[in-house]
Amino acid sequence: VWHGVVRSHTHTDATGRLLCVHLKWKGQNLWLVNVYVPSNDGPGARDFLQQHLAHVLQHPPDVHAQPVVMGDWNFVHNSALDRKHRNMLAETQNDRACCPVFPAVAPGMVDTFRTKHPNRRVYTYAGFYGVARLDRIYVRSGFMPFVTAVDVLNVCELVSDHRPVVVHIAAAEGVSRRARRPGVCRLRILFWPDVELQRSFQQWVAAQLEGAPTAAAALLLWWPAFKRQLVARVHELNAQRNQRM
Repeated sequence: VWHGVVRSHTHTDATGRLLCVHLKWKGQNLWLVNVYVPSNDGPGARDFLQQHLAHVLQHPPDVHAQPVVMGDWNFVHNSALDRKHRNMLAETQNDRACCPVFPAVAPGMVDTFRTKHPNRRVYTYAGFYGVARLDRIYVRSGFMPFVTAVDVLNVCELVSDHRPVVVHIAAAEGVSRRARRPGVCRLRILFWPDVELQRSFQQWVAAQLEGAPTAAAALLLWWPAFKRQLVARVHELNAQRNQRM
């Protein structure tokens, strides 16, 4: 369920475009910013970042909202890794103009794809002069533990010269608040009356918790695997108890 406001900024191709949405979902408070940076115009692209994008990031609708900035950037940070030209140009005028100012425009933000895949070569745009990874999604570095996956899709049926980029963001709520319904499966701890098996279970849980992360985001990612292991351990001890009877 989302709520909030949509803030949009419409420009011509010469000055770029912005579309912003404030979204609250599953405990996450997100400031979604969709960007189109002017193409083939180094100074214009730089000015767009410094004047328009910087303003949007500095004035979110909620000071606690996490920015997720995505779109067609029309420049790359590392042309050797993210471009492939027919004429072997190392970089474009947009690359030269935008890369130096981006850290100040979006401080602390990282490229989700490159963070997850440091050396992978993949391209989102194909044109007459070559290919490039122009479409990217950025978040703050501290938000990366909530980014569970990011990829470039190979959707050939789309009539476009760009391929879509997707990012998966985990909910901030560790446990969904749903009313218990009839017929919901419960984990039966049949071994509990057996003191020896009970002690074994308690020691196992204590050992698992010693290795649990303390940071909230990391704990959220650790919890599902721990829960599966706990269920498997209970079933194993229930089987041991049945064998003793």
